[in-house]
Amino acid sequence: MQRVCQSSLGLRWAFASPASGHGPILIRCASTNVSTKPSPRLDLCGIDLKWRQRWAAVELNGQGSAGAGAGKPKCFVLPMFPYPSGALHMGHVRVYTIADVLARFERMRGHNVIHPMAWDAFGLPAENAAIERGVDPEEWTRDNIAKMKAQLMEMNGSWDWSREFMTCDPSFYKHTQRIFLLLHERGLAYQAESLVNYDPVDKTVLANEQVDSNGCSWRSGAKVEKRRLKQWFLRVTAFKEALLEDLDVLAEGGNWPERVISMQKNWLGRSKGARVRFSISVTKGAGTTESTEVMAFTTRPDTLFGVQYLALGIDHPLVLKLAKSSPELQIFLDAVPTLPLDSKAGWLLEGVQATNPLALLSDMPNIVKEPLPVYVAPYVLGDYGYGAVMGVPGHDNRDYAFWRENCWSDPTRIVVVPTDSAGLPPAGGPFNDSGVLTPLCGPFAGLTSAEASERLISGLSKISADLGNFVESWKIRDWLISRQRYWGTPIPMIHCEGCGPVPVPGDQLPVELPKLDGVEMRGKGGNPLQDVSEWVNTKCPRQGDRTPTGFLPG
Repeated sequence: MQRVCQSSLGLRWAFASPASGHGPILIRCASTNVSTKPSPRLDLCGIDLKWRQRWAAVELNGQGSAGAGAGKPKCFVLPMFPYPSGALHMGHVRVYTIADVLARFERMRGHNVIHPMAWDAFGLPAENAAIERGVDPEEWTRDNIAKMKAQLMEMNGSWDWSREFMTCDPSFYKHTQRIFLLLHERGLAYQAESLVNYDPVDKTVLANEQVDSNGCSWRSGAKVEKRRLKQWFLRVTAFKEALLEDLDVLAEGGNWPERVISMQKNWLGRSKGARVRFSISVTKGAGTTESTEVMAFTTRPDTLFGVQYLALGIDHPLVLKLAKSSPELQIFLDAVPTLPLDSKAGWLLEGVQATNPLALLSDMPNIVKEPLPVYVAPYVLGDYGYGAVMGVPGHDNRDYAFWRENCWSDPTRIVVVPTDSAGLPPAGGPFNDSGVLTPLCGPFAGLTSAEASERLISGLSKISADLGNFVESWKIRDWLISRQRYWGTPIPMIHCEGCGPVPVPGDQLPVELPKLDGVEMRGKGGNPLQDVSEWVNTKCPRQGDRTPTGFLPG
């Protein structure tokens, strides 16, 4: 027996009783009587608009505003503010969705959540737009903010728009300027000369990323020059020990990934080693010689017997001095930006020789008394150690590669070997580990690397305190913050010919950027502020008179 039913949606069901006598079987059948009435469609845009209006009505996005949530536990969810480039991309969606989920979660837990949104509005793209298209950088920035805010609103995030601001607003950057003045008062902001990439056409400093593989400016195409310019720095190195120690706190309980902790430690780059002094002899015209000294840092004092050359960075004071009287050397220095990053090219300084400091110790073998060639080597970092490397090709990979490229016919010198001969490298290659000193090391032969390092540096320090001593070296460097551009926070310092750098009084903040017409900036490079008379010629707070130098834009 079979019984057929039809639902209100037009589906037909058949109930059949099997011959076995078991319970009925439900069978779904196709209906031949399908309704022609169109099914309703979801109006997603309408639903989105409805709830956006509802949320706005109850001020959901303002729940973290001042006075709201009094007495509740506080939570501050702060995402990185976007740069107003003009359009959101999926990276923005990802980052701000994560922050919004966290803010909503904490709000549901009963917290008073501050979840603001703002705009990191200063930057080079706005200035480039002014130069290329003749638009006002501020107008370009505000237009982009309006477009991106509309896109963000469509994401329906729970941002507190009552707290919105942009960093190019003087009401905001006056606080940045105040912080700078506080740092300056405490000696943590200072001015010093630094070697920079300089575009001679645009007359501006370039970041390394703005120099192409041929050593040319990314915009003007001009060959980039290395110049020493006065720049402003923040003394972050004053906090290097605290930064390193606090990494242990961040690592507790796996709060930070080990790879991130390792990256931070490498960025700080603390190395324990020794500082040693090499005597330098420079032969000049008419057979005269000039003596000077060069300091070098090493983590392997036990390899001092293996020093076969001294390498100086391209911005070492001795190199810059010699380049003034050597056009060939200057040509080499100018060509350095075109070299690959891992280049082991070198320039032999003719008439310049170095002396190993071990030559001053008694009973030393002849190998440490031989004069050492001195090279200019781009692989030497000018801001690490002392801008000089004692070249030990037998015990360092970079030194070995440099030696093979510049002195390929001379064998490397192995002065440390492993306690187990099975650990020796292939013939001619460097041995980079600790071990015991070889017979080439005279009275120090047979000592372990640790023992030899201690005795060698102790012996040198007894002769002279700066001939050799144990020190620490760090990779971290003070933060260069100067930019010779227009669209950025002005550094609140007046450059007076009589007084030098003078802080702007706090009650005169903010120091505002002068309004520049985008048409006037079109096609111009360099710093447009240098043509603004009221900016360049300002009054010194100490002397009260006008000075022909002005503010340095940040």
